Amino acid sequence: MDNLTHALVGLAMGHAGLKRRTPLALTTLAVAANVPDIDVAVFATSTLPMYFRRGWTHGPIAMVVLPLVVAAAVVWWDRRVRQRRASPPPPPVVPREILLLAVLGTWSHPLMDYMNSYGIRLLMPFSGRWFYGDALYIVDPWLYVLLGAGAWLGWRMRDAARGTRLARIALGAVIVYVTAMYASNLWARQVVAQRYEAGLKGLAVTPYVLPDCVSVWAQYTIRVPAAERARFMTDMKARGVPTNIYYPKPLNEQTAYRRFPVAGNGLPVSERLAKEVVALPMHPYLDEATQTYIIACAREALATG
Repeated sequence: MDNLTHALVGLAMGHAGLKRRTPLALTTLAVAANVPDIDVAVFATSTLPMYFRRGWTHGPIAMVVLPLVVAAAVVWWDRRVRQRRASPPPPPVVPREILLLAVLGTWSHPLMDYMNSYGIRLLMPFSGRWFYGDALYIVDPWLYVLLGAGAWLGWRMRDAARGTRLARIALGAVIVYVTAMYASNLWARQVVAQRYEAGLKGLAVTPYVLPDCVSVWAQYTIRVPAAERARFMTDMKARGVPTNIYYPKPLNEQTAYRRFPVAGNGLPVSERLAKEVVALPMHPYLDEATQTYIIACAREALATG
Protein backbone atom coordinates (compact mmCIF):
# COMPACT_ATOMS: atom_id res chain seq x y z
CA MET A 1 0.00 0.00 0.00
CA ASP A 2 1.02 3.64 -0.26
CA ASN A 3 2.59 5.30 2.75
CA LEU A 4 -0.40 7.50 3.53
CA THR A 5 -2.54 4.39 3.97
CA HIS A 6 0.06 2.80 6.24
CA ALA A 7 0.21 5.96 8.35
CA LEU A 8 -3.58 6.10 8.59
CA VAL A 9 -3.64 2.47 9.76
CA GLY A 10 -1.28 3.38 12.59
CA LEU A 11 -3.22 6.51 13.54
CA ALA A 12 -6.58 4.73 13.45
CA MET A 13 -5.19 1.97 15.68
CA GLY A 14 -3.96 4.62 18.08
CA HIS A 15 -7.25 6.51 18.27
CA ALA A 16 -9.06 3.18 18.75
CA GLY A 17 -7.49 3.03 22.20
CA LEU A 18 -3.78 2.32 21.89
CA LYS A 19 -2.81 5.99 22.26
CA ARG A 20 -3.67 5.86 25.95
CA ARG A 21 -0.94 3.32 26.70
CA THR A 22 1.94 5.80 26.69
CA PRO A 23 2.98 9.27 25.50
CA LEU A 24 4.15 9.33 21.84
CA ALA A 25 1.92 6.34 21.08
CA LEU A 26 0.51 7.86 17.88
CA THR A 27 3.95 8.85 16.67
CA THR A 28 5.28 5.36 17.32
CA LEU A 29 2.40 3.67 15.51
CA ALA A 30 2.56 5.96 12.45
CA VAL A 31 6.34 5.66 12.11
CA ALA A 32 6.41 1.91 12.71
CA ALA A 33 3.63 1.35 10.19
CA ASN A 34 5.88 2.87 7.51
CA VAL A 35 9.35 1.77 8.58
CA PRO A 36 9.54 -1.40 6.40
CA ASP A 37 9.51 0.92 3.39
CA ILE A 38 13.03 2.06 4.16
CA ASP A 39 13.88 -0.17 1.21
CA VAL A 40 12.83 2.73 -1.06
CA ALA A 41 16.47 3.75 -0.69
CA VAL A 42 17.12 1.26 -3.48
CA PHE A 43 15.81 3.84 -5.94
CA ALA A 44 18.89 5.94 -5.24
CA THR A 45 21.13 3.12 -6.47
CA SER A 46 21.61 1.34 -9.78
CA THR A 47 19.98 -1.83 -8.41
CA LEU A 48 16.77 -2.92 -10.11
CA PRO A 49 14.08 -2.05 -7.52
CA MET A 50 12.25 -5.35 -8.03
CA TYR A 51 15.31 -7.19 -6.69
CA PHE A 52 15.04 -5.50 -3.31
CA ARG A 53 11.63 -3.88 -2.81
CA ARG A 54 9.23 -5.61 -0.43
CA GLY A 55 11.84 -8.20 0.45
CA TRP A 56 14.36 -8.11 3.30
CA THR A 57 12.71 -5.21 5.12
CA HIS A 58 9.34 -6.98 4.98
CA GLY A 59 10.53 -10.46 6.04
CA PRO A 60 10.71 -12.28 9.39
CA ILE A 61 14.12 -10.93 10.46
CA ALA A 62 12.99 -7.37 9.80
CA MET A 63 9.79 -7.98 11.76
CA VAL A 64 11.98 -8.61 14.80
CA VAL A 65 14.68 -5.99 14.23
CA LEU A 66 12.65 -3.02 12.98
CA PRO A 67 10.32 -2.75 16.03
CA LEU A 68 13.40 -2.72 18.27
CA VAL A 69 14.95 0.05 16.16
CA VAL A 70 11.76 2.14 16.19
CA ALA A 71 11.26 1.66 19.94
CA ALA A 72 14.88 2.57 20.69
CA ALA A 73 14.65 5.69 18.52
CA VAL A 74 11.41 6.86 20.18
CA VAL A 75 12.76 6.28 23.71
CA TRP A 76 16.01 8.09 22.80
CA TRP A 77 14.06 11.05 21.35
CA ASP A 78 11.90 11.23 24.47
CA ARG A 79 14.84 11.21 26.88
CA ARG A 80 17.35 13.27 24.91
CA VAL A 81 15.07 15.83 23.25
CA ARG A 82 11.44 15.87 24.40
CA GLN A 83 12.15 15.75 28.13
CA ARG A 84 14.85 18.42 27.94
CA ARG A 85 12.92 20.96 25.85
CA ALA A 86 9.96 21.43 28.18
CA SER A 87 9.81 22.81 31.67
CA PRO A 88 8.42 21.12 33.57
CA PRO A 89 9.17 17.98 31.50
CA PRO A 90 6.15 16.05 30.18
CA PRO A 91 5.36 12.51 31.34
CA PRO A 92 8.00 10.13 29.98
CA VAL A 93 7.21 7.30 27.61
CA VAL A 94 6.85 3.75 28.89
CA PRO A 95 9.52 1.75 27.01
CA ARG A 96 7.74 -1.60 27.11
CA GLU A 97 4.54 0.01 25.77
CA ILE A 98 6.51 1.79 23.05
CA LEU A 99 7.98 -1.55 22.02
CA LEU A 100 4.53 -3.16 21.92
CA LEU A 101 3.18 -0.35 19.72
CA ALA A 102 6.25 -0.55 17.48
CA VAL A 103 5.58 -4.26 16.99
CA LEU A 104 1.91 -3.70 16.15
CA GLY A 105 2.65 -0.85 13.78
CA THR A 106 5.48 -2.67 11.99
CA TRP A 107 3.51 -5.90 11.63
CA SER A 108 0.52 -4.04 10.16
CA HIS A 109 2.70 -3.08 7.18
CA PRO A 110 3.26 -6.51 5.56
CA LEU A 111 -0.35 -7.43 6.28
CA MET A 112 -1.57 -4.46 4.24
CA ASP A 113 1.04 -4.95 1.51
CA TYR A 114 0.00 -8.59 1.12
CA MET A 115 -3.50 -7.50 0.20
CA ASN A 116 -2.62 -5.69 -3.04
CA SER A 117 -1.53 -6.79 -6.49
CA TYR A 118 2.15 -5.85 -6.07
CA GLY A 119 2.57 -8.49 -3.40
CA ILE A 120 5.30 -9.10 -0.84
CA ARG A 121 8.13 -11.55 -0.21
CA LEU A 122 7.11 -12.53 3.29
CA LEU A 123 9.90 -15.05 3.85
CA MET A 124 12.93 -13.05 2.72
CA PRO A 125 15.82 -13.72 3.07
CA PHE A 126 14.93 -17.41 3.47
CA SER A 127 12.78 -17.54 0.33
CA GLY A 128 12.21 -15.15 -2.55
CA ARG A 129 8.66 -16.38 -3.11
CA TRP A 130 6.07 -13.64 -3.67
CA PHE A 131 2.75 -13.68 -1.81
CA TYR A 132 -0.15 -11.45 -2.74
CA GLY A 133 -3.86 -11.27 -2.03
CA ASP A 134 -4.63 -9.10 -5.09
CA ALA A 135 -7.67 -7.75 -3.23
CA LEU A 136 -6.88 -4.04 -2.90
CA TYR A 137 -5.50 -1.31 -5.07
CA ILE A 138 -2.10 0.01 -4.02
CA VAL A 139 -3.87 3.36 -3.65
CA ASP A 140 -7.39 2.56 -2.41
CA PRO A 141 -9.75 5.57 -1.98
CA TRP A 142 -12.11 3.61 0.27
CA LEU A 143 -9.31 2.95 2.73
CA TYR A 144 -8.52 6.66 2.73
CA VAL A 145 -12.13 7.39 3.64
CA LEU A 146 -12.55 4.71 6.32
CA LEU A 147 -9.15 5.00 7.98
CA GLY A 148 -9.11 8.78 7.62
CA ALA A 149 -12.53 9.02 9.25
CA GLY A 150 -11.41 6.82 12.14
CA ALA A 151 -8.26 8.87 12.73
CA TRP A 152 -9.98 12.24 12.33
CA LEU A 153 -13.00 11.44 14.51
CA GLY A 154 -10.77 9.95 17.20
CA TRP A 155 -8.74 13.17 17.20
CA ARG A 156 -11.60 15.70 17.02
CA MET A 157 -14.13 14.24 19.42
CA ARG A 158 -14.20 16.06 22.77
CA ASP A 159 -15.71 12.95 24.32
CA ALA A 160 -12.67 10.66 24.32
CA ALA A 161 -14.72 7.51 24.84
CA ARG A 162 -16.94 8.35 21.88
CA GLY A 163 -13.91 9.09 19.71
CA THR A 164 -12.46 5.71 20.62
CA ARG A 165 -15.71 3.94 19.71
CA LEU A 166 -15.91 5.69 16.34
CA ALA A 167 -12.29 4.83 15.55
CA ARG A 168 -12.99 1.19 16.40
CA ILE A 169 -16.08 1.22 14.18
CA ALA A 170 -13.94 2.60 11.34
CA LEU A 171 -11.35 -0.15 11.84
CA GLY A 172 -14.14 -2.73 11.90
CA ALA A 173 -15.46 -1.35 8.62
CA VAL A 174 -11.97 -1.64 7.13
CA ILE A 175 -11.77 -5.30 8.18
CA VAL A 176 -15.17 -6.01 6.62
CA TYR A 177 -14.20 -4.17 3.42
CA VAL A 178 -10.85 -5.94 3.04
CA THR A 179 -12.40 -9.35 3.75
CA ALA A 180 -15.18 -8.74 1.23
CA MET A 181 -12.70 -7.61 -1.43
CA TYR A 182 -10.49 -10.64 -0.82
CA ALA A 183 -13.39 -13.10 -0.98
CA SER A 184 -15.01 -11.49 -4.04
CA ASN A 185 -11.65 -11.41 -5.83
CA LEU A 186 -11.10 -15.12 -5.28
CA TRP A 187 -14.66 -15.91 -6.33
CA ALA A 188 -14.39 -13.80 -9.49
CA ARG A 189 -11.20 -15.55 -10.55
CA GLN A 190 -12.90 -18.93 -10.14
CA VAL A 191 -15.70 -17.77 -12.45
CA VAL A 192 -13.23 -16.54 -15.07
CA ALA A 193 -11.32 -19.84 -14.94
CA GLN A 194 -14.54 -21.85 -15.28
CA ARG A 195 -15.50 -19.88 -18.40
CA TYR A 196 -12.14 -20.60 -19.98
CA GLU A 197 -12.40 -24.28 -19.09
CA ALA A 198 -15.86 -24.57 -20.64
CA GLY A 199 -14.91 -22.64 -23.77
CA LEU A 200 -11.50 -24.13 -24.56
CA LYS A 201 -11.63 -27.70 -23.35
CA GLY A 202 -10.88 -30.08 -26.19
CA LEU A 203 -9.07 -27.48 -28.29
CA ALA A 204 -6.17 -26.87 -25.89
CA VAL A 205 -4.81 -28.47 -22.73
CA THR A 206 -6.37 -26.47 -19.93
CA PRO A 207 -5.12 -26.29 -16.30
CA TYR A 208 -6.01 -29.09 -13.92
CA VAL A 209 -6.75 -28.42 -10.26
CA LEU A 210 -6.53 -31.34 -7.86
CA PRO A 211 -9.73 -32.36 -6.04
CA ASP A 212 -10.26 -30.55 -2.73
CA CYS A 213 -7.86 -27.81 -3.85
CA VAL A 214 -8.53 -24.21 -4.89
CA SER A 215 -6.36 -22.18 -7.24
CA VAL A 216 -6.06 -18.40 -6.83
CA TRP A 217 -5.54 -18.21 -10.60
CA ALA A 218 -2.69 -15.73 -10.67
CA GLN A 219 -2.61 -16.62 -14.36
CA TYR A 220 -4.51 -18.87 -16.74
CA THR A 221 -2.03 -20.85 -18.83
CA ILE A 222 -3.00 -23.31 -21.55
CA ARG A 223 -0.87 -25.64 -23.63
CA VAL A 224 -0.82 -25.64 -27.42
CA PRO A 225 1.44 -27.61 -29.79
CA ALA A 226 4.93 -26.10 -29.72
CA ALA A 227 4.96 -25.69 -33.50
CA GLU A 228 1.71 -23.70 -33.35
CA ARG A 229 2.38 -21.44 -30.35
CA ALA A 230 3.99 -18.53 -32.19
CA ARG A 231 1.23 -18.51 -34.80
CA PHE A 232 -1.43 -18.72 -32.09
CA MET A 233 0.01 -15.71 -30.27
CA THR A 234 0.29 -13.75 -33.53
CA ASP A 235 -3.33 -14.52 -34.42
CA MET A 236 -4.52 -13.47 -30.97
CA LYS A 237 -2.53 -10.23 -31.16
CA ALA A 238 -4.08 -9.46 -34.55
CA ARG A 239 -7.50 -9.78 -32.91
CA GLY A 240 -6.51 -7.41 -30.10
CA VAL A 241 -6.07 -10.10 -27.43
CA PRO A 242 -2.78 -10.10 -25.46
CA THR A 243 -1.05 -13.34 -24.54
CA ASN A 244 2.17 -13.99 -22.66
CA ILE A 245 4.77 -16.65 -21.87
CA TYR A 246 5.64 -16.26 -18.21
CA TYR A 247 8.06 -19.17 -18.06
CA PRO A 248 9.97 -19.32 -21.36
CA LYS A 249 12.84 -21.37 -19.91
CA PRO A 250 12.62 -24.39 -17.60
CA LEU A 251 14.47 -24.18 -14.31
CA ASN A 252 17.38 -26.36 -15.38
CA GLU A 253 18.18 -23.98 -18.27
CA GLN A 254 18.22 -20.80 -16.23
CA THR A 255 21.49 -19.11 -15.35
CA ALA A 256 20.84 -19.27 -11.60
CA TYR A 257 20.62 -23.07 -11.78
CA ARG A 258 23.90 -23.69 -13.62
CA ARG A 259 25.80 -24.79 -10.52
CA PHE A 260 23.19 -27.41 -9.61
CA PRO A 261 23.20 -30.99 -10.97
CA VAL A 262 20.95 -32.05 -13.84
CA ALA A 263 20.22 -35.60 -15.01
CA GLY A 264 22.08 -36.79 -18.06
CA ASN A 265 19.08 -36.47 -20.36
CA GLY A 266 18.07 -33.08 -18.89
CA LEU A 267 14.45 -32.53 -17.91
CA PRO A 268 12.60 -33.46 -21.11
CA VAL A 269 9.09 -32.90 -19.74
CA SER A 270 9.85 -29.43 -18.40
CA GLU A 271 11.70 -28.53 -21.60
CA ARG A 272 8.76 -29.66 -23.74
CA LEU A 273 6.16 -27.84 -21.64
CA ALA A 274 8.16 -24.60 -21.71
CA LYS A 275 7.65 -24.59 -25.50
CA GLU A 276 3.90 -25.21 -25.27
CA VAL A 277 2.58 -22.94 -22.50
CA VAL A 278 0.89 -19.61 -23.22
CA ALA A 279 -1.12 -17.45 -20.81
CA LEU A 280 -4.44 -15.78 -21.56
CA PRO A 281 -5.77 -12.62 -19.87
CA MET A 282 -6.73 -13.36 -16.26
CA HIS A 283 -7.96 -10.93 -13.63
CA PRO A 284 -11.07 -10.64 -11.43
CA TYR A 285 -12.48 -7.74 -13.46
CA LEU A 286 -12.67 -9.67 -16.74
CA ASP A 287 -16.35 -9.28 -17.66
CA GLU A 288 -18.27 -12.03 -19.44
CA ALA A 289 -18.64 -10.18 -22.76
CA THR A 290 -14.91 -9.49 -23.02
CA GLN A 291 -14.01 -13.03 -22.04
CA THR A 292 -16.51 -14.46 -24.53
CA TYR A 293 -14.67 -12.53 -27.24
CA ILE A 294 -11.28 -13.81 -26.00
CA ILE A 295 -12.54 -17.40 -26.02
CA ALA A 296 -14.01 -17.00 -29.52
CA CYS A 297 -10.70 -15.63 -30.80
CA ALA A 298 -8.76 -18.46 -29.12
CA ARG A 299 -11.09 -21.11 -30.52
CA GLU A 300 -10.72 -19.70 -34.03
CA ALA A 301 -6.93 -19.44 -33.74
CA LEU A 302 -6.69 -22.99 -32.38
CA ALA A 303 -9.04 -24.44 -34.99
CA THR A 304 -6.98 -23.05 -37.87
CA GLY A 305 -3.78 -24.59 -36.55
